Amino acid sequence: MRRAVGPLLVVVALAIPAPAQDMLAVDFGGDIWRVDSTTGEKSFLWATGIWGSNSMARDSAGRVYMASV
Repeated sequence: MRRAVGPLLVVVALAIPAPAQDMLAVDFGGDIWRVDSTTGEKSFLWATGIWGSNSMARDSAGRVYMASV
């Protein structure tokens, strides 16, 4: 007889609180924002001057890479 382990794992995973993450966001105008992952509030960091930004990544050294249209 097989036991349903999947639902139990989901319940356990949901019961463990996840720590807040340090998040950054970029808007289409090229502005970079810090986002509080607990409250969802954003705060302006800096303007890149790169209009049409649609993606951004940050490496472990803190360097930011962006792509634009």
